Amino acid sequence: MLKVLRPARAELVRKAAYARMQGLRVVLDGIEDCGNRAAIMRSAEAFGLLHVHELAFKGGDASSRHAKARALLINGGEKWLNIHTHSSSEECCLELQRLGFLVCAGVAPPGRASQSNLPQDTKSYKAQIMTLAQIDFGKQVAVVFGNERFGVSEEMLRLSDIHFTIPLRGLSESLSVGAAAAVVIHFGRVSREAALGADSAFTGDLSQEMRADLERDYIRRAQTKGFQRTERRKQYAPIAQEIGDSVIADVKP
Repeated sequence: MLKVLRPARAELVRKAAYARMQGLRVVLDGIEDCGNRAAIMRSAEAFGLLHVHELAFKGGDASSRHAKARALLINGGEKWLNIHTHSSSEECCLELQRLGFLVCAGVAPPGRASQSNLPQDTKSYKAQIMTLAQIDFGKQVAVVFGNERFGVSEEMLRLSDIHFTIPLRGLSESLSVGAAAAVVIHFGRVSREAALGADSAFTGDLSQEMRADLERDYIRRAQTKGFQRTERRKQYAPIAQEIGDSVIADVKP
């Protein structure tokens, strides 16, 4: 069923489509908590990103099974994002690198929180861990955020092009994954705008043809009642079947 959009709402949707950036992407590497996942999705949408790549947490126990159920919960911001699900870190990294992206994995600041998940051959190159400000966001960049307890997976760390951290000036050892993602996404967006030119704040980095296609798609999404719930049911149907009950919740965009 298609809804009739008010002119003011249609204009907001068009402006959002024109401001999207596809050259800065987010990768969720095993996020367990639905609140953290929703917060990161909302930040990605609010700051004008378009693509989010996602790998499910593979804990192999009851808690991971519960995490899969929580992953079915959706939020309003997700409606305007293109979500790509991957079965492995290798699949995810190879796809992004094939598209010309630098895969940048976030790690804890040296000397603060534990970096026990870093592979041994990575630990010996701690001096090469970049700060967020050292990443060239003029290039296509995919930033990876890891599991709340274990961080970015070892496989993803091995396959990524860059390890980066957010320098902390206070006494706190680390940021929550939701807070860290908001900082990185905003910084990345502003830095990419500066690298591409002032107009990118209003037009993003999509080609004229891509913007026109996205505008039409966004209008369709805005007009389609239940679009978000329907798309999530399609995407997570195998997981829902495995769990055996429906935990998909619809919300207003």
